[in-house]
Amino acid sequence: MVHLLEWGAPIALSSTQQYSLNPVLLQSCPIHVYSSDAWHSQPRQTERVFPGNFVIHDRRNERKSAFVPRRIPSKTGDYAPARAGRYQTPELTKLVLEEVDRFPLSTPESLVQYIAPEFLPSDVRAALAGLEKQGCLIVEPKESGSGPKVFCYTLSEKGRKMLEEMRKRWRKSLPDARRCMTSSTAAW
Repeated sequence: MVHLLEWGAPIALSSTQQYSLNPVLLQSCPIHVYSSDAWHSQPRQTERVFPGNFVIHDRRNERKSAFVPRRIPSKTGDYAPARAGRYQTPELTKLVLEEVDRFPLSTPESLVQYIAPEFLPSDVRAALAGLEKQGCLIVEPKESGSGPKVFCYTLSEKGRKMLEEMRKRWRKSLPDARRCMTSSTAAW
């Protein structure tokens, strides 16, 4: 608010009873914010303001501006909540299956956190739910070694077959990609 109002003194006074504050103190504050009721109760105010609005009065230049208060949500460093994509990508499916195969204590939360830099968390959760529904992932309680049991993902036989098929397809497409790269660099 200090930056917004371009006033270097980070002091804000608030009162529902404007006459209870010291008049000398009030005069020393160059910017006043009034509710519509407080604005209309001031003597010699001819400007009308809608109920529920506020007025900012800058006494340095006598500028008065009415505004409607609204809540501004704070932004965090996380992704904005988004709906999951309609189509599960083969890259995401392969990555989920590989990570579950690689780490024996893969919890849903740990997988989302690990894969989230590359894909939206909502897409990762949707992929996990879809693979579980297809029978490729099994959720089972396992000993964590440091406390209560943890529900972790394990690859089912169907999941292992799917992962092997995806790896074979990827290996087959690799020579094609190398050929494309060498032909495009030869043109340079």
